[in-house]
Amino acid sequence: MLMEKVLNKLANTEYWRQSYTQWDVISYLKKYSNDTKEERRAYSALGTELRVLFKNLKPKSKEGQKVRILKRQLKELKDSVLMVMKRH
Repeated sequence: MLMEKVLNKLANTEYWRQSYTQWDVISYLKKYSNDTKEERRAYSALGTELRVLFKNLKPKSKEGQKVRILKRQLKELKDSVLMVMKRH
């Protein structure tokens, strides 16, 4: 469980209150986006929240390790979307 001090720095605290084992890039994006404009905002918001978590969690904690994984997954997802867009 994240400490309130860390949660207070995040916009979507409801999502981050759940167990770190439930954190997932796709579930976050689904929860916070209903259309294309909101999807872009959700990508941006998730990136921002992951940066905040990265700065405020111990890197070797289970939560800190999960944040590193999510940051990498988000980058890979963005890169693959950009590659598809460039092809069209």
